[in-house]
Amino acid sequence: MKKTKNEKSPLKIVMLVGKYWSEDYNEIEAHIKLAEEYAIKLWGLGFGVFTPHLNTRHFEIKTKVPESIYQEFDRAVLKRLADCIFVLPNWKNSRGGKKEVKTALKQKIPVFFDFESICNWRDGKKPVHTIKKLMIKSSTKASKPRRFYLT
Repeated sequence: MKKTKNEKSPLKIVMLVGKYWSEDYNEIEAHIKLAEEYAIKLWGLGFGVFTPHLNTRHFEIKTKVPESIYQEFDRAVLKRLADCIFVLPNWKNSRGGKKEVKTALKQKIPVFFDFESICNWRDGKKPVHTIKKLMIKSSTKASKPRRFYLT
């Protein structure tokens, strides 16, 4: 069934991806606040947003659940629920974030890093920028430079 111009698209579910962990409580809080700012902006643009940072806010203090369980849950949500992911500016500094981007690309889930592109995608227009490939090139065993291809 084709939509008319006045019909809205179904709600697109976005998963936010970015750095959470630090040894410093205040730095973790800064990461959470950054994720929250982006979540508020995306909700305001008409997306449904899953924000892992807010889902397990400071659980490193409140529970004994290992971080790997949270990351496994996040990847399950990504595979089963998310229509796309939106990466925060600090995502490249997150091991879990890089795994989530890799998972999304493997599952052919779009990966965005700017508001214009995600809105264009939602509206059926061509996105200006997306992350298409996550390539890891190794020059030595000790050092693994990472290259992220953006289009």
